[in-house]
Amino acid sequence: MDDLGLRGRNVGPSPSMNCRKPKKDLFLYLIFLISPFAYWIDRLGHGYSIIVLFTLMGFFSLLRMLIKGDLRCSKRTVNIISISAVIIIIYTMNWIINNPNEFYYTRFFLTPFLLIVIFGLYGHISSALLLKFIQYLIIVSFAVLSIEAFLINFGLAQIDLSPAYQTNTYQPPIGYYIKPFGLTGNCSVNGTTSAILGLLYYAFTQINKQRPRILIYISALLSVIIAGSGQGYLTLIVGILLSCIMSKVFLARFIAVVLICITWLVVLSGVVWKISLKYMIHLYNLFAHEQIPFTISRLDVSNIWFGSPSSMWPIDLFPLFVWGNYGIIYFCLYWFIVFCGFLAYKNHLMTICAIMIFLGSLHYPTAFYFHVQLLIAVIIVSRSSQVIHKRSV
Repeated sequence: MDDLGLRGRNVGPSPSMNCRKPKKDLFLYLIFLISPFAYWIDRLGHGYSIIVLFTLMGFFSLLRMLIKGDLRCSKRTVNIISISAVIIIIYTMNWIINNPNEFYYTRFFLTPFLLIVIFGLYGHISSALLLKFIQYLIIVSFAVLSIEAFLINFGLAQIDLSPAYQTNTYQPPIGYYIKPFGLTGNCSVNGTTSAILGLLYYAFTQINKQRPRILIYISALLSVIIAGSGQGYLTLIVGILLSCIMSKVFLARFIAVVLICITWLVVLSGVVWKISLKYMIHLYNLFAHEQIPFTISRLDVSNIWFGSPSSMWPIDLFPLFVWGNYGIIYFCLYWFIVFCGFLAYKNHLMTICAIMIFLGSLHYPTAFYFHVQLLIAVIIVSRSSQVIHKRSV
């Protein structure tokens, strides 16, 4: 064959062949580097350090856009940026007019959309860099959790070792095991985030057509176990189950059936308290008979759509916390953008990741911690050619 009939013709290089290797962006690397520790920085700086970080991010993204003189955004990205900007404007006005003293909640709920706008304006972020970021988050989370758990459980450090330590989020030991506070100060968020990162790592190794490293999977799995969270365990089980069920391989589906049976036995036996039937009944009674009636009784026509930021809303069932503070419209818009961003990959792994993020935020707000917000925003607005190589799971 004569190279598909192209030999002898004056054929220029294809766009993919003509691409130069992108230069390392020190600003992006710096943001990704410090993002896992944002909660620590927030607590040590009383929130103002994060505001400074946002300001710098916005400044550099606009400066970069002006220097390059172009903004290469897909139509989908432009739409997402526009929707996010409108949401920021509307809810900022609502905050100024109705609740000027509740700045904490305004910052908390508008951060996801602010990050989407900033990184949408910033420009191209490669899938290779996203993979490195995910891998970095897994390693850092595992290192922090394992070191803290070792030190506090062997009496080498006090329970308040972590900058994320809070008396109101401290949970009694499981037997003799004391749960570490990790990067977020919440064992449920630590475990759930690690479960989600494990599947995201697998998805982006496919995007970049790289062979996954077994040590990264082991680190993510051990992080879920060390965190000791029922929410983390259930998120991990759901992720594995959906991956197997949606696979075309018969063995994977057989594994899903076996895993369902094992999970059911564990739930009934109570071996793992956090996913036992008694604990789930306890949560049901807490939500159905206390928190849901409490929230509904205080929602009226004036605040059900846009909310009323206040510390009175319970956070144990996060959708109620969102509805109370920022209303049902915000809740629907946020998850609409997240699912649209992940479904745009047209791959079942990314769809499962979006489902895991949603389920992992029903109890405590996993999706609203800074490094998770940052990761979600970058995934949504990324404009690289990220077509996942279709292989059987």
